[in-house]
Amino acid sequence: MQSKIAQKRTLILMLVPCLVILCVIIIIPLINLFVYSFYDYKLSNPNGMEFIGWKNYSKVIKDKEFLNSLIVTGKYVFGVLITQIPMGLLFVEVLSHIKKGSGLIKSLIMPPMVVPGVVAAVIWRLMYHPSTGLINYFLGVFGIEHAWLADPKTTLASLIVVDFWQNTPFVILMMLAGRSAISDDLYEAGKIDGANGWQLFRHITLPLLRGSLMICILFRIIDSLKGFAHISLMTAGGPGNVSTTINYYAYRMAFTYTDIGYSSTLGVFMLLMTTLLAVVLLKIFNKGASN
Repeated sequence: MQSKIAQKRTLILMLVPCLVILCVIIIIPLINLFVYSFYDYKLSNPNGMEFIGWKNYSKVIKDKEFLNSLIVTGKYVFGVLITQIPMGLLFVEVLSHIKKGSGLIKSLIMPPMVVPGVVAAVIWRLMYHPSTGLINYFLGVFGIEHAWLADPKTTLASLIVVDFWQNTPFVILMMLAGRSAISDDLYEAGKIDGANGWQLFRHITLPLLRGSLMICILFRIIDSLKGFAHISLMTAGGPGNVSTTINYYAYRMAFTYTDIGYSSTLGVFMLLMTTLLAVVLLKIFNKGASN
């Protein structure tokens, strides 16, 4: 009995440092976020904080800039998912049929994933440069020259391309991990029954990749919602506000207009939106699994 109690005490003591770090870097900032959202708190105001209740929340609902950032964020997240998830599934299918050289291919597609976001943003900004960039240099052969980041019609798509380059390897890695857990016997049995490649993918690969697919989509949604480096260094939310996402709008309100209270309210909205999307996604996948 004493030994079990001693073991529990030891386990609790070992968990204490992790719990302290968790509170310092997650719990306390979240509490402050919620608290500040109820205050008129501007760094430029010498009178300090003033409690205003729900006024910041009512302001968000009427804020046209917020509504625009919400639409931009939706387009950005949709663009990320619609390009990266199908490409990840395609790579998984291709690599699963390659016996020799698959390890080399995996090694070649992984490096962009480990490049820091700041470095990737600087590199691609130079590549997108209308006069000296490599993209226009190669497209110039076909007589194409374009200011990719300065044109409102192509700005968001250009950012999605950068995200595709950097984060698709993560999607592929997650899919490959799920694909490696599927027994080859299932595919052999399907081939014996006369199933073609598409039928094997639809009835074996996709259902058994459901868990990996869910985690992948959830991670990419969260990462896209809180994406900052690419937008900040490549477009600064412009031109105009065509690339101003909710996260960047909250940053701008806090550090450009020094409105910490309203920025905290935007952060709360983003947190609630992310939680809601995660819950909906889990329900969709769980419903599909039960069927």
